Amino acid sequence: MRVSHFPRAALVLAACAACSSDQPTGSGGATLELSPRSATLQPCATTQFQARVHNAPDPGVTWTSRDPAIADVDAAGTVTGRGIGIATIVASLRTDPARSDSVQVRVEGGTLSLTVSGGVADTIEAVPAQPLVARATWAAGCAAAAVTLRFTSPSITSAAIGRDAAILLGLPGQAPRDSVVEVATDSTGAAQPSVRLGRKAGTYRVRVQAPQGAPADSVSFTVRGGAPYRLAVTPRDTALYPGAAVALRVDAEDRFGNAPSLPITFASRRPEVATVTSTGVVSALSVGRVSVVLSWTGGSDSAALSVVPRGRLVAYTHRYGSGETAALYTFGLDGSDYHPLIAGPLGFNTRGPRWLPGTEQVVFHDLDPAGSGFLRLMVVDPDGGLRPLRQPPASDEGESGAQPTRDGQWVYFSLVPGYQRVEIWRVRPDGTGAQTVSTHTGFALHDYGPSPSPDGSRVAFVTNRTATGSGAVIRVMQVATGTELALDLPGLLPRWSPVGEEIAYLSDGRLRVVRADGGGDVAVGSGFLADDREGSVAWSPDGKWLVTCATGPVLGDRSLVLVNRASGETLPLRFTATHRLCEADWHP
Repeated sequence: MRVSHFPRAALVLAACAACSSDQPTGSGGATLELSPRSATLQPCATTQFQARVHNAPDPGVTWTSRDPAIADVDAAGTVTGRGIGIATIVASLRTDPARSDSVQVRVEGGTLSLTVSGGVADTIEAVPAQPLVARATWAAGCAAAAVTLRFTSPSITSAAIGRDAAILLGLPGQAPRDSVVEVATDSTGAAQPSVRLGRKAGTYRVRVQAPQGAPADSVSFTVRGGAPYRLAVTPRDTALYPGAAVALRVDAEDRFGNAPSLPITFASRRPEVATVTSTGVVSALSVGRVSVVLSWTGGSDSAALSVVPRGRLVAYTHRYGSGETAALYTFGLDGSDYHPLIAGPLGFNTRGPRWLPGTEQVVFHDLDPAGSGFLRLMVVDPDGGLRPLRQPPASDEGESGAQPTRDGQWVYFSLVPGYQRVEIWRVRPDGTGAQTVSTHTGFALHDYGPSPSPDGSRVAFVTNRTATGSGAVIRVMQVATGTELALDLPGLLPRWSPVGEEIAYLSDGRLRVVRADGGGDVAVGSGFLADDREGSVAWSPDGKWLVTCATGPVLGDRSLVLVNRASGETLPLRFTATHRLCEADWHP
């Protein structure tokens, strides 16, 4: 509470007919006259007026004040000062109100104090439920009526006071100057301008000041953001190993760009896979796919998480434009240790990278560094060192699709020994002992895409040796005898399980698994379209998971997905979409 002092004035009582706009009245002998004829007093002080009535059958008088905010009067003629100024006090006969007399009362001096209440916090464009009230009180304890108070906004660009006793706070783009609205106190000493909160969040101070240099008081309003309108979650979709955690970062705005004030809650749809705290920290518990739901009043959003088995992949960049840089990347299934093995002028979109068992080397095919123009099998070391797997004869016109045996003793591959011929061959990892595996060779006969069984006795492959002489089907061959099991399944890119009798392959955009004897052919996984032309299939070392390449909604988009062989649950690896990774192989 702050106070100010006005000059004191002596109480003056004097009969002065000229000070009154009404004259003593009388009719038929009845007269009414007030005394004293004027008075001067301080706020809250009182003075008594007398009404002299003569020759009236009923001497009763009615008292009124024409300026009750300055001075009021009770039924006995006692006048109380309320505010600074001059008030007219009127007395009239009850039986004949036209018979009246009046005097003037001057109210001046006194000590004034201010109290301000109503500062609140509310959301954008709200009208605060608690009003802004500035109350002026005289030192003697009565209300200070008819005092003009000034409400001033701070000199900041985002607050302004409007016209018509309305205070507008949080309006962006206002001029950096004080804006003022003046409001007179009522008979209770209160001034109550309306307040509306604008569109810009922040804390705004309103200064209230009485006239004649009286000390000011102030109150603060806080404009909070509204409901989330735009929301970005980082990471939106990620991968973790069981036991790891990630903190979700939420960047949200209301429709005017403020940080929302409404709380956002987090909930896991599969708490057995991952839990989430009230602050958005997600903890992975078991392998699976889970969504974390972000909710607020009036809306919701979600983030996704793949909790993945431990493992390491190598994959190749799927290029869409000819000017893009291609690379072989290696990384953990959770995206850790993500780095290129080799980057540079690798051509085409198929490279068929495969780990060489027992080493950290990767075998793949690329254009012959000697300049023949044919594809050759190359080996890259962990440090990026590059060498040919073998030195083929000049007559060979290309080799691709390397697939090492589980024991690391052989590397199977597709060889083009001449025009319109493709055969299955194998070679030792050191480049020696190359020998043919195919038993049916000749012009326009294509056997390719070999995948040896875990024990190396059989090999699954693709051939065009169909009944119609067109298309591509999958068969199984005994390596020692050349005997073929004509599964004749339409499909590509067969891959034998490292631990069993199942062969995974791609057909019409679906990942499928079939037994080596041709039985139990089923599709596995859902929610993606596999790239069965430039993709591949690989098994986890324990035979429980498959990894393949999925196409995206935009032409050229690629990313990797994990599929559980038993349940078919699909775990997208969204981080692989950054470099459009495809043709992945699981480290044995």
